Amino acid sequence: MAKLMLSREVLKDFGRLPIRVQKKVFEFVRKFQDDSTQASIHLESFAEAVDPKVRSARIGDDYRAVVIAPEQGDNFLLMYIDHHDEAYRWCRNKRFEAHPALGVLQVFDVQEIQATADAQARKHPTPTGHYPLDTLSDEELFQAGTPRALIPAVRAIRNDGAFQEVADYLPKEAIQVLYGVICGLSLDEAIAEMLGEPAKPTPPLAGPGDFTHLDQAMNMDLVLIEGEEQLKAILSQDLEEWRVFLHPYQRRLVEWRTQGPIKINGAAGTGKPWPSCTGRFISPAS
Repeated sequence: MAKLMLSREVLKDFGRLPIRVQKKVFEFVRKFQDDSTQASIHLESFAEAVDPKVRSARIGDDYRAVVIAPEQGDNFLLMYIDHHDEAYRWCRNKRFEAHPALGVLQVFDVQEIQATADAQARKHPTPTGHYPLDTLSDEELFQAGTPRALIPAVRAIRNDGAFQEVADYLPKEAIQVLYGVICGLSLDEAIAEMLGEPAKPTPPLAGPGDFTHLDQAMNMDLVLIEGEEQLKAILSQDLEEWRVFLHPYQRRLVEWRTQGPIKINGAAGTGKPWPSCTGRFISPAS
């Protein structure tokens, strides 16, 4: 049975959709979870997309949902909803891949990032000095969360200004780990500090289209929808994103089984979870 995962983009923009379109979204989710192959969903390939996994679904006459179909596994991804032209424009040049080393979904535009890196290289001629990312091999850049297709663009980064420009287009996991390395951490320290150590190793993936374990990974921007009622509960509450999407380090604390009281320190606004009476942690309600 196909499962549907919801992206942060959909949650963030849901409130601006017309009420009639919001109702169509709930209807689409219900139909999809009843039978993802039924014709009334209108799930179709988008021939102009660079990523062959991209599908579109009709949400009323003039809106489209961007859905990513797995090459392996049963996790489908509801990524974006907009007017049909805008929805197609949003997904046309993007790639949607499970990173084999981290197991998380990453969304990126190879051409956009490479163009930004090239522009920075012209703006800041390559210096003779050393830059911290030079210490990482291509394989280590990959382990840091950089998609293989983006390694040449990261290699072109020669200073902090260029990193800031390119970072706007990199997957979040890669940004955080690479930032840790730039600040002087080793690769292993940066991964542990920025992402937290996983509770269990990521199962091997057959490739970037293998979404088999995506619902078990520590994704920052995806949540599994287990029925229309859960979707309504998420979308009917205040739409602060921290209510649904946790940083992997936060999730590790939330899911941490403890044998007694524990104190978590952090500055105001950092999203410290609260301990429940069961020894688990819950995010604060206010």
